[in-house]
Amino acid sequence: MADGGLTLHLENDLAERLRQAAKAAGDDVDTYLARALDYAIGPVSDRADDEAIAEETMRAGDGIALDDFLVRLDGFGRSPG
Repeated sequence: MADGGLTLHLENDLAERLRQAAKAAGDDVDTYLARALDYAIGPVSDRADDEAIAEETMRAGDGIALDDFLVRLDGFGRSPG
């Protein structure tokens, strides 16, 4: 595109959900979607930095295995026992 924009084509059901969410938030669809995408994407990081942090975490033994994390995540917000 000449202006550097982006055109998205959404399935009808997703497009309708987007319209409803934007309306409920008091936004037009473009503004709502721009905010949602900005939040979802977040700041762009350097993958090499992320990999270095992950390697150091594993080397130091400070990490948690993905399977263990997912079990904890599944129980988040529930009472123990």
